[in-house]
Amino acid sequence: MFGHVRPFRRTGNNRAKREVRNRDLFLLALYRAALPKSTSAEVNAFLFEMRRGVTAVNRFYSSSQITRAEQSLNLTRKRSSTSAYQAHSLDNRILRDMFWNMRYPYGIANIPARDQIDLDEAGLDPNGINRHYGKSTEGERSSQAGMYGRSGNLTILLAISGDLQNPDRWMDLFDEGGTTLERFIAFIQRILNDLGPGTPGNRKCFTMDNLNSHKNAHVTSMILNARHRIIFRAPYHPVDGPIEYVFNTIQQILAIQMYKIGNLEDLKRQLRIIVGSIAEFNSYFRHVGMIL
Repeated sequence: MFGHVRPFRRTGNNRAKREVRNRDLFLLALYRAALPKSTSAEVNAFLFEMRRGVTAVNRFYSSSQITRAEQSLNLTRKRSSTSAYQAHSLDNRILRDMFWNMRYPYGIANIPARDQIDLDEAGLDPNGINRHYGKSTEGERSSQAGMYGRSGNLTILLAISGDLQNPDRWMDLFDEGGTTLERFIAFIQRILNDLGPGTPGNRKCFTMDNLNSHKNAHVTSMILNARHRIIFRAPYHPVDGPIEYVFNTIQQILAIQMYKIGNLEDLKRQLRIIVGSIAEFNSYFRHVGMIL
């Protein structure tokens, strides 16, 4: 009746009396925030070391106690990614903040997605679109006809427009060598020819990463002389590029259509069909946080 006595309930669960609480729970949350890919044993060892000299009796937690503690913090297991250490340097964090929050020419805060053209290149490995698991009877290999893994790589150079009304796209494919400066200059010139000279009411902004071929002075002068604009994303932050998610879409569709691909020419044909079938790219720009 006074609210300070909890009645005993028969729950059927025989849990250990010792759970991860208070300071240890706080330390567990900090450790997971810093190192989300750590194993339960590594978390346990960290908590053990942090209690050394603090408590008279120091014991390891059980794996179930660690699991329950993480559940109480709403931590769930999911597929994880890795970002480069360089992405977290002070200089690159400042450059990324400028890219998102400052006006042109330092950032894109005043440039809507409809006025942006994002571009990049990607290498397509036939093994990357091949399915690596299958089912067969016990003692038999799981094998299926498909593209040979050493048949050569393909480079795709792609540019996409964030304009919802005019979802333009430009693509080049190379099966010998990567994106050289000469190829990139020719690609930019083709886009500029299609766009025509920029005007105050119709001026595009090219966004791309920091590859040397992208930051070439001749490429920059071509774009500026055509009265369009150009800005580079912060280094080591591919998550800021809409084009990266388009490449992911392409790879996922290729994996579904792998049965139609027997050689490089088939791969090129499917790439042209897939890129041409994407209705619009504005959703990719919105996904990374671009303004409409």
